[in-house]
Amino acid sequence: MLKPLYFRRLFVVLILQVFLFGCSKPPTEEMIKAEKALEQAKQKESDIYAQDIYNKTEETYKNAKELVSAKRYEEARAVAKEVHQLAHQAISLSESNRLTLKTEAERMIEAVQGEIDKIKSIAPKLSKRRDAQKRKQLQEMIQKWEADLTDIKNQLKAQKIRHAFDKLNVLIKEINAKEKILLSRKEIGKPLRKG
Repeated sequence: MLKPLYFRRLFVVLILQVFLFGCSKPPTEEMIKAEKALEQAKQKESDIYAQDIYNKTEETYKNAKELVSAKRYEEARAVAKEVHQLAHQAISLSESNRLTLKTEAERMIEAVQGEIDKIKSIAPKLSKRRDAQKRKQLQEMIQKWEADLTDIKNQLKAQKIRHAFDKLNVLIKEINAKEKILLSRKEIGKPLRKG
């Protein structure tokens, strides 16, 4: 009679172990926090200013979702916590990179303005009849560059730093191309370098 009681108790203990250790709960709270952290990183433009770590954060989040789908909850919980940490690293790096890019863009704007002023000084020198058309084209080009530069400054003020920086590099290429033509005529100094 002792044996059936022993097996019943053993059976009850095994069932309790299965429920306590075998059936862990999904990491719902951790996944919500991970998703919010990822969204916050996106809002802080980490996908633009800290692309590598942001992409790693996204991949890690996808991995956590796959682990939840596979009902590997403990692993998913750990990976979701990693997403949260990565997202905060992306935000921090993004803010640093953004500030660096803004400082560089401001420095480049000053250099571009100097080059535009230098090219402006050439226009009056193109006074011969055959250079009248070139002078007019140069003046139109200078007006376009100045308008572009004003737009770039406005974008910086609006905190669209990456867009402003990219437009600034395009403007520098245009100015350098025109300066090469003018340099071949030995009318101005060295061309502007890209940042």
